[in-house]
Amino acid sequence: MALKDGRTHAITLDVVYGHPANPMSREAHVEKFRRNWVCGTVPLDEAKGERLIGLVDDLEAVADIRELIELVLA
Repeated sequence: MALKDGRTHAITLDVVYGHPANPMSREAHVEKFRRNWVCGTVPLDEAKGERLIGLVDDLEAVADIRELIELVLA
């Protein structure tokens, strides 16, 4: 990256954060989801977002995928 004054900066990342070789913690994933759900064209309702987190945490027990879909629809 070149700055206006001519200085340059560079960084090399062998593996980005979130890659399987440098995974995010569950807490980091959930916090990222919470930060992003408010940025949509139609922000996700907080209660729906928390319910969605709970369902995804126990995804094998979700009997009908429509339950997940209904939570993300505006």
